[in-house]
Amino acid sequence: MESEAPAAGAQLAALRRGDGGPAERFLLTYLVVRVLRELGVRPATVTGYGAGAVAALAATGALDWPSGLELARGGSAQVPLRAPDVPLVHATSGRTAYPYLVDSGYFDELLDGLVVEPEVAAAVASRAAPIVGSQRVLRRAIDEWNRVLGLRGLGEWRISTDEAGLAADTGVDPRCTLVRVLALENAFDELNRAWKLSLDRLAPDRRIAELLDLLAGGLLDPDGLLGLLTGDPAERVAIADRVQRGAAGLGISSDGRYLALKDRARMPAGLEAAAAWMRDAAPGAADPAPDVAVAVSVGSTPDIPGGADHVAIADPQALADQLATPLLALWRRGLAVDWHRFYAGRGTRKVPLPTTEYVRTVYRHAPAALADQPQVRGVRLVELDAGWVTDAGPATPVRERTALVVAPADLLDEVREAAAAALPAYRLAFAGIGSQYRHEAADGWTVRTEEGDWDRLFAGLAGQGLRPQYVVRLAGPDGADLARRVEDSVLVPFLLAQRLLRRRDGVPTLILDVAALGAPEPDAAAALGRSLRWESSSVRLRPITVDSAPASAETWRRIAEEFGIAGDDPVRHRGGVRYARRFTIREPEQPPTPPNPVIRPGGVYLVTGGRGGLGQAVAAHLLSVPGVRVALAGRSLMTTELARDLATVAEAAGDRIAYFPADVSDLESTRTLVAGVRHRFGPVNGVVHAAGVLRDGYLVNKSVADLGAVLAPKVHGAANLDLALADEPLDFFALFSSLAAVTGNPGQSDYAVANALMEAFAADREQRRTAGTCRGRTVAIGWPWWDAGGMTVPGGTGTVFSIDNGFAPMPVSVGLAALDTALSGASAQRLFLYGDPERALPFCHGDQRTPVPEPPSPPGDKPEVPWASRYVSLLFSELLDVPERDIDASRGLDSYGIDSILVRNFNTRVERDLGVIPHTLLFECRTIAQVAAVLASRFPEIAAAPPSGPNSGRSSRPHPPPRRPLRCGPRHARVASGSRWRSSGCPAGTPRLRTWTRSGAT
Repeated sequence: MESEAPAAGAQLAALRRGDGGPAERFLLTYLVVRVLRELGVRPATVTGYGAGAVAALAATGALDWPSGLELARGGSAQVPLRAPDVPLVHATSGRTAYPYLVDSGYFDELLDGLVVEPEVAAAVASRAAPIVGSQRVLRRAIDEWNRVLGLRGLGEWRISTDEAGLAADTGVDPRCTLVRVLALENAFDELNRAWKLSLDRLAPDRRIAELLDLLAGGLLDPDGLLGLLTGDPAERVAIADRVQRGAAGLGISSDGRYLALKDRARMPAGLEAAAAWMRDAAPGAADPAPDVAVAVSVGSTPDIPGGADHVAIADPQALADQLATPLLALWRRGLAVDWHRFYAGRGTRKVPLPTTEYVRTVYRHAPAALADQPQVRGVRLVELDAGWVTDAGPATPVRERTALVVAPADLLDEVREAAAAALPAYRLAFAGIGSQYRHEAADGWTVRTEEGDWDRLFAGLAGQGLRPQYVVRLAGPDGADLARRVEDSVLVPFLLAQRLLRRRDGVPTLILDVAALGAPEPDAAAALGRSLRWESSSVRLRPITVDSAPASAETWRRIAEEFGIAGDDPVRHRGGVRYARRFTIREPEQPPTPPNPVIRPGGVYLVTGGRGGLGQAVAAHLLSVPGVRVALAGRSLMTTELARDLATVAEAAGDRIAYFPADVSDLESTRTLVAGVRHRFGPVNGVVHAAGVLRDGYLVNKSVADLGAVLAPKVHGAANLDLALADEPLDFFALFSSLAAVTGNPGQSDYAVANALMEAFAADREQRRTAGTCRGRTVAIGWPWWDAGGMTVPGGTGTVFSIDNGFAPMPVSVGLAALDTALSGASAQRLFLYGDPERALPFCHGDQRTPVPEPPSPPGDKPEVPWASRYVSLLFSELLDVPERDIDASRGLDSYGIDSILVRNFNTRVERDLGVIPHTLLFECRTIAQVAAVLASRFPEIAAAPPSGPNSGRSSRPHPPPRRPLRCGPRHARVASGSRWRSSGCPAGTPRLRTWTRSGAT
């Protein structure tokens, strides 16, 4: 509260002294209600009585608490109010102010004139048609809609539940079309919720999205929606009342749902000012007796008896009573109080709680001993050097000749001619990046870099039956504006990959991200592609740089060749030769003597990201040089907790260290930071930019806001520091990046991209420094996993940087010595790896395995993969603990009750038996048969039945595996895919899977 309103510090101090005036009583009451809210209490209603009316307004968010403090002191009551975040009951009239105001007018705004475009209706039906007959969750949701339609006498609006009927459905009545689209989109919402995936909607209209949000949130059901469309005015009013009561529990949402409701977040007429809540709220007023589960009253309420549905916060004498009494009352009524929130951010001390008064045993969860942890052999620090080697790439068959071409709108006409000439046998569609959305021709669109436009684009493609196997994204010309470069190099590939992932139709898709030779931004696309390969088996992204113009015949000849090549390593075409990026190991230089040779005694150094453990370790290292002064910068305000964290460093450094709150992603804040450091310590001699944030999550579920939040401190922060420090006598400008920019990491696509862009910025800045336009040698350091923290994910399940993969946590002393080496070296980019280099290096490259060509099959047939299907079925039998005979490979995966724990266990077992797989494999596939087909395509060893051999006549069942399973993929790159291996009693080609030993197969 002191950070929110520093001027109120004196009043808070008076409260601590025990003063009992009106202002202190308001603060005390407000604090109690706020603590209760922080502990997870969400009352059904709040009512303010007497002086408690002001505290109730502040506690529910209708009034800022500093304004409430002024009211308690006797200030003017003509203060405008906001909508509360929980229902607020007026003490005398019984009127309720809800977070959202729902009435029949709200639904009039949503439904009047709402018509679904035919192409959208066709796209929605086309998506549902292939699976409507077999997907149980989808079918159950549609059956419920049909049941309600029958009860309302609207049988002619019934939604077909077979593929042919659904594809042929057409409605003359536009309301019928609207209901069918809403029903199918709602059914897919139910399916995605069952799979714990983000909502994936094709209908772009925001009003349809709002109706779907109401249905998904349980505020509206199919019968209610049909009543709004076909009922009389009285029924519509009744439905609006039901939705109003249900919406009371939503609070003021900050997500992308209920956009129309957000515009209706306001106080009811006559209750817009604080005066309306204060003049009649006298102590002892009658209880409006709301029909709720738990109500909270604030203030003196002597006439209201305690009960199971009511908790009162009155005016007791002591703070302990004020907090403990309502908490105890709530706990006795069965409320689950989240006590962990109370202790969040505090240092705690465990005390013994004896089982009896005579036994003083302390029970603690002891961490596993170090000896029990898996160890990495041959651990050492190495540097990685990037180079380019000639590489024709492994061939892969072209299955479906369909492609989408995305290019800047001003280049699209030229590109269209070149693409049509180079790909005459392909069905092509074109999308230009422009200033507004347009569907210009049957095969042409213009889209903006906004999520809604890309949803409409792919809905239009689906409506035409076009599901591209290839997407070619042509980068625009280099621009000086950083925001434009980020938008072009990151946002467009991000949106493309995400929309392709959300289709979940099993169609393998390759995105070719094509840029001009010499452009730095392809490294960002490479980072996105490397993360994508850990998350998806169906969507891949390969960055390509060419030495010819985007619309030239040479460029499109190269693109056509890339369609028939597998892998996702960055590729460079120069002089008619194809090159692929490879990394080589180099022993690092010896640390300089003496340490910190570039650190001036008495110098001034700025370290961003100073709140984290890594920033503080760097600060302590710099302070070891005599007279050095360090300015730590972070987004957090200085708090008691932060002061305690910095106490160890500050105690040794005294006044040579200071903390400055600043947001380096904002230029003005960064300029203020530099001015403050210069005023406190003098000119700045060097900067270490270690700031960053994480928004971990699979790319399919990320938002553009998540991407922006991760890019802001690293990319924009680096650019802002460069501008703000332009006049400082810098010796170095160091940027802390991550090895994730090269390896990728599941759940961290945005983080990998941010580091790659920051490294590109470092290369650009170093060129400017050598040209004499800026000062301070630039170095970007790609760090591995530190054992003292940092932004990279620690080792464990679900990360590339695990001990099993040859990575190990780098000790702080090793990392700081490497920092000295990097600061005194010459290269603008340094990349370090800590662990077993031979095991970890393959993760810096793409999939090196040579795929076995697939046997030709008649059109429409699927290749038989009986051994892979048997493996997956047996694995599901074991994980679900059900007989194998109960596993049907053609049933929907959702029918087996799959949850996140089973997904993790499945991924762990498959990676142990076969090799690395995308962690979202089970989310991308609908049936066990599809899972088996994907595994067979990645690991040909289990694709087909074993060839004839000495033991082939014994049984058609799988042979017992040897003790060690076959391992494939970049995790074990030394084992060549497709190679034949033999063991006693097992013919070549037989899968080595320990699962079959368990099943008793012979």
